[in-house]
Amino acid sequence: MIISGSFQMVMGFLGLWRNAARFLSPLCGVPCVTFTGLGLYHLGFPMLASAVEVGLPALISMVFISQIPRYLHRYISTKKPTFDRFAVLFFIAIAWLFAQLLTSGTAYNNKPEVTQNSCRTDRAGLISFVPW
Repeated sequence: MIISGSFQMVMGFLGLWRNAARFLSPLCGVPCVTFTGLGLYHLGFPMLASAVEVGLPALISMVFISQIPRYLHRYISTKKPTFDRFAVLFFIAIAWLFAQLLTSGTAYNNKPEVTQNSCRTDRAGLISFVPW
């Protein structure tokens, strides 16, 4: 994955992808994106199912945020394609905020230990286990 990611970075930085993309039609691109997503299905959806309270709203918000420029361009007009480029970052921030609100609102206090470890923001250990 590191080698293929490095290859994609080199292609993008050097501008070579622009030359290759001229020969690809949407009929070629859609199956590639679909098969890539289906290949990651076995990793993503079990993690989503372990924290449905956070995962499902996060998935819905990601789809909504990524589709804002296509369907709401009459109401939300931007000069730069911010939502296209940073949809995943926006959705991560929204999902983390939602998980923090559920944790602060004591929604997980009476849930099983497995659910608390995967959904609560104070049990994830992201801040406390980092070697600052």
